[in-house]
Amino acid sequence: MKKFKIFSALALSALALTTGAFLTACGGVADGTYTENGLIFKVENQNVYITGAEEGTTEVTIPAEFKNLTVYAIEEEAFKDSTVTKISFEEKDYRLFSIGVHAFDNSAVKEIINLPANVTMGDKVFSGLKNLEKITVYGTGDYYIENGNLIKDDTDLFTDEEVKILVLAPANMQPTANFDNGTYTITGVDEVYDYAFDSNKYITDIIIEEDVKRIESYAFQNVVLNSVTIKNTDRFDIFIDGTAFYAHKDLKIYVPATTNSEMNSWLGNTNFLQSHNWLIHPESCTRDDMHMHGLRSSMATGSIWGYDYSLDDDGNMANIKINSSTSAMQSYPDYMK
Repeated sequence: MKKFKIFSALALSALALTTGAFLTACGGVADGTYTENGLIFKVENQNVYITGAEEGTTEVTIPAEFKNLTVYAIEEEAFKDSTVTKISFEEKDYRLFSIGVHAFDNSAVKEIINLPANVTMGDKVFSGLKNLEKITVYGTGDYYIENGNLIKDDTDLFTDEEVKILVLAPANMQPTANFDNGTYTITGVDEVYDYAFDSNKYITDIIIEEDVKRIESYAFQNVVLNSVTIKNTDRFDIFIDGTAFYAHKDLKIYVPATTNSEMNSWLGNTNFLQSHNWLIHPESCTRDDMHMHGLRSSMATGSIWGYDYSLDDDGNMANIKINSSTSAMQSYPDYMK
């Protein structure tokens, strides 16, 4: 039995070597890992994937082909924590090309040049891209650049209508439109995608105009915001994911409410507003202290989301103080405490 196993292992090894030699002789490429021009390639069944960059590499060009084989993807976390500052694509047709999640997370990447317009990407692709200053697009497809931002034209799965999505606003580029002294007005798009403004260094306040219908998860992660102003008068006409403004301590959210009924209607919203319900104000509010403009019946004296509070004689929230011992407070990044 042992001899059979040894023979089988030797036979398989010899077969692999023979197969590799045969593929090379016939113009194919043996499965394995290769390095070229600072990039690390993986070949599997004549398909090529980019898995990363060699240590110390600062600039790379993603080829459409490698050893006459099609390059199909940048794999998940390929450039995570890398020293690469510039990633360029050839001005060619990239067939069925995709980019995996967290591909550039916490990298040094400052420029992405000639991103294929027909690329396939899901959410989280651009998370942690905190040093990006510039992105450009090449070719024909759903992706293009507008005011320095990466935009995608898509079809809504629920309504089958065409939608315009803001996919990425470079974190280290000052907005070139709809921006004034730290205030960025989101308009001209139907949706803001996951992680679109992740780690943006210029935006301190946001105005969401009526034409915007969706703000997706972690859209403003790692952005130190002072306020968000919602212009849409119909709270059912806009969806904001519960994590869109994740870990924003003391963030003021202004809603278009002019009566107590309208205010409580916004406070009862089933999405993100419940996570910030003691910091929601009508647009006319000018108070700077911690306070609230309405209460859901379930609220009473106690603690919530890192704050201690009590009710005054009129049933309004009062004496609001940060409770630094709560687990909720511990979830905030250090720079937000």
